[in-house]
Amino acid sequence: MPETYTVQLSFRSEEALGRDLLAGIATDILDWAQRGEVVLSDAFPHYGNWEMRTRGDLQIDGATAGANEWWRMVWAQPDPHERQIDWFTSTRLATLGDEVECRIRIRINAREGFVTDEDATVDPPRIVPRLVEKPTLSATCMGEPVYGTPTPLSSLHVRTFVNNRLEYAGRRLPIVLVSVDPKTERALVDAHSLAARLSGLAEVVSLYDEEASWELTNQVGQMFSCFNGAVRIYWPGLNTRMDNPFNHRLWVSDRIVEQGSRRFIKNLYEHLCLRVGRALGESPIWHEVHRVIQRKREDEYRQRLLDLGADRQLTEDIIATTKAGKKIAESDRDDALELAATTEKQLQSVEQERDILQKQNEQLKIALAAARYPQTRITEQNPTISSVLDAVKYAQEFQTLEFCTDALESAADSRSNRGPDIYKVLKALADLPNGYRTGLGKSVQDWIKERVPDVAFDYAHHISDTTASRNEQDYTFDGIFMPKHLRFGGGHNTQNQVRVHFEFEFADGPPRCVIGWVGKHLPNTQT
Repeated sequence: MPETYTVQLSFRSEEALGRDLLAGIATDILDWAQRGEVVLSDAFPHYGNWEMRTRGDLQIDGATAGANEWWRMVWAQPDPHERQIDWFTSTRLATLGDEVECRIRIRINAREGFVTDEDATVDPPRIVPRLVEKPTLSATCMGEPVYGTPTPLSSLHVRTFVNNRLEYAGRRLPIVLVSVDPKTERALVDAHSLAARLSGLAEVVSLYDEEASWELTNQVGQMFSCFNGAVRIYWPGLNTRMDNPFNHRLWVSDRIVEQGSRRFIKNLYEHLCLRVGRALGESPIWHEVHRVIQRKREDEYRQRLLDLGADRQLTEDIIATTKAGKKIAESDRDDALELAATTEKQLQSVEQERDILQKQNEQLKIALAAARYPQTRITEQNPTISSVLDAVKYAQEFQTLEFCTDALESAADSRSNRGPDIYKVLKALADLPNGYRTGLGKSVQDWIKERVPDVAFDYAHHISDTTASRNEQDYTFDGIFMPKHLRFGGGHNTQNQVRVHFEFEFADGPPRCVIGWVGKHLPNTQT
């Protein structure tokens, strides 16, 4: 969850230029920060400190920097929910000829002396889409146009969009594309809420209908397409002929429905917030601003020393020593940042080694479990299956299936005679990950039943109401929560029922289906 939010925008206006444009944006930001609690005598104050009665300290300053002008506001306040954290907001504006650069940053800090696990996330401020959508302003970020509403895309304009925007080599911001569910002809995600939340972080494009999805598939290919209510991120530098499609993350409709629209939008914002924020560099105008601020501080320091009766030469020596110390401090800071970057790389390397060891450990656990139930290697197309355990042992031959230890243990304990049916369905599941990753075009149940029409089963992508009251840990295998399951058999005799719990994994390596449980009905409030 992001504890820092940063957005950097440039504004132009046909109605106001330079200083007047900066003053107008500064007034909007002050109105947002003050919420009507403080009345200022000047619409554009260059200097000042105001004590806000309930919202912390508001500090404002500004000046000219050569031919340009800058304005800055810093606002600190305690957490409104009385947690041991503080919120810091800084906004700054600077004129760049007739353009105004605006940078807004919000961060959370734990209070000094407190180590806290407070679960706080920086949400995007409402001022950003408000400024972006002002009819008198046009906004850009790193040269890219910024909008607070989604861009609709019909089938007639898909080809132009792909050539001029999606695969444009100079694109700097991600594009989030929202498709429609063909059953309802509506998106599963509120594209307007998503665009407002991602203002300055990504461009949101919403496909107009299913026909637009088909045209997108024609232009970029099925592996890079987005349809059936799915949502996809296309990172800058997209090349559909050379890129790995799994690098451009896709959320299929089942995943979105499971999370719900609001939670999905929040998760997607958190996914993008850090990645875009760390790509924003310092602009040339603010280098000049920092030099102006430093010269101003030196002049004030020099005057204070002279007022105290210090010799002029001594004053200059003290200032020179201070500047030299500042350079040393800056050098130490740069060294610390470089050390931090090196340490981060080392940590990533350690994490990769840890992941490899964890996978090896999981493989050893499965091998030990399999040793308890010796497996005969499959040499025929349709092996003879006499039990659920046989079905699981033989299905381990499928490379896209990964079995947790509990899957072998539960299969060994099963009393069901549905082993042959279980094997057929596991074989179908082995073909499912690639299709599920790019969109099946139908439900999982329909997809499997087309391949095994002679097998009777039901599919559920969530746990039932009687199950939901149980601990979620009961349905978590090797750290993966698996509400998706296939149901074989019903009635009150749960011993002869079989439940196959599974989940799809795409995070590392090729797509695969992880099987967590193949055995009797898991416990609920009725069993």
